[in-house]
Amino acid sequence: LVQIPMCNEKELDWPRSNFLVQVLDDSDDVATQALIKEEVEKWRHSGAHIVYRHCVLREGYKAGNLKSAMSCSYVKDYEYVAIFDADFQPYPDFLKRTVPHFKDNEDLGLVQARWSFVNKDENLLTRLQNINLCFHFEVEQQVNGVFINFFGFNGTAGVWRIKAVEDSGGWMERTTVEDMDIAVRAHLKGWKFVFLNDVECQCELPESYEAYRKQQHRWHSGPMQLFRLCLPDIIRCKIVFWKKANLIFLFFLLRKLILPFYSFTLFCIILPMTMFVPEAELPDWVVCYIPVLMSFLNIVPLHRNHSRLSSHTCSSRTPCQLPSSMP
Repeated sequence: LVQIPMCNEKELDWPRSNFLVQVLDDSDDVATQALIKEEVEKWRHSGAHIVYRHCVLREGYKAGNLKSAMSCSYVKDYEYVAIFDADFQPYPDFLKRTVPHFKDNEDLGLVQARWSFVNKDENLLTRLQNINLCFHFEVEQQVNGVFINFFGFNGTAGVWRIKAVEDSGGWMERTTVEDMDIAVRAHLKGWKFVFLNDVECQCELPESYEAYRKQQHRWHSGPMQLFRLCLPDIIRCKIVFWKKANLIFLFFLLRKLILPFYSFTLFCIILPMTMFVPEAELPDWVVCYIPVLMSFLNIVPLHRNHSRLSSHTCSSRTPCQLPSSMP
């Protein structure tokens, strides 16, 4: 089962009889709906197994759209679901490079591919975003995927085992970070995740400040609300103590609260203010030691792997420009 919240623009190299494409249209514009329906019909007449599904009741945003799609009766005929946002362009061999990881690994719930950006050199804003997201994928996601088999689902360019989605309670509309929500719940249920750094899915970065601001608001407005909702479940869950500590202190508090707040305060307020007070000197621990420490903690998944962490990070990072095909 392949779910696309808007439109399918790539033909995946996979037996057509073995997968179904759901185009999940949440738009309220009649002209847009007509265009999507026309495209779906064109693919259907060419032999593709594809269905158009429009949400009449627009509740829960993307989570509500996905939840509604998973309620279809034919979903029970499929074992995996691949999710792509409308602006993502998977390579034709995406499924061939992701689905095999589920074989003989019944505990595996998610296979996540790395994002690559077709417009990363467009302007200064896209270059800075590329640096930030490369660190997120090639360090944070990869290190946590290797050492503890857990990381936050990126919401797209990933393949879920449908059983894992259902076992975790399915898609919930309680926050704006439904991808992080289902990842945490699946982790608490014992499901493992795999991150594939060598499998790319192309997309575009916001090129204007206004588009970037809206994207960041969506991404950062929900983690603390999710932490409040998940904390009782994390405490009660029968997982080992260090996994609880990782979720509470590193995954939520450090990455979602302390790091963003400190980075914004330091680089957007304190350092610019020193331009007006040139004689003021900031201590080294403010501008150097604390940022380095927090960056290190950001990629430390558990205590027993400290000795291997730095060598793994250095050896496993690959250039963003590395051409690769994604399942």
